Amino acid sequence: MIKKIIDIFVFIFLISLGISIYTVNAKYFFYKEFTIGNINIDTIEPKIELMNIKNTLYKENEKELYNVNIQLKVIESNIKINNINKIQIKIDGKENENYKINRLENISDEILYEINLKDLFKNQKIEIYIPKETIIDNSSNTNNEQTIKYEV
Repeated sequence: MIKKIIDIFVFIFLISLGISIYTVNAKYFFYKEFTIGNINIDTIEPKIELMNIKNTLYKENEKELYNVNIQLKVIESNIKINNINKIQIKIDGKENENYKINRLENISDEILYEINLKDLFKNQKIEIYIPKETIIDNSSNTNNEQTIKYEV
């Protein structure tokens, strides 16, 4: 009888301490982590911006001619396809293929380009058409279609 009273007393004492006879508490826990995938979601579309247009006047055979330098900036850090050479330039409504595109600078997520047009007359109208999908990034985002107009 005394043994049952002692067992009940020990049982109540253990319960009051929060220790259960049927659970084992561990001092150390081990966790195993697995990296299943690295997800990088890019929702920002590439941008092409006009930075600067500069005219240079010179005379040839008593004619006033102009060289025009146009600077464009491409803003995108994850370029997959760069079709900057596919832009179209029209002068007075006629397609012109007599121009050069040079890469000037590459800074982290920006690329600066310069387009050189030569032998233009005063009051000629330049139209630069940048089609959609000129710049495509790794997430298949593309730049917006745009047209830049300028008069010499």
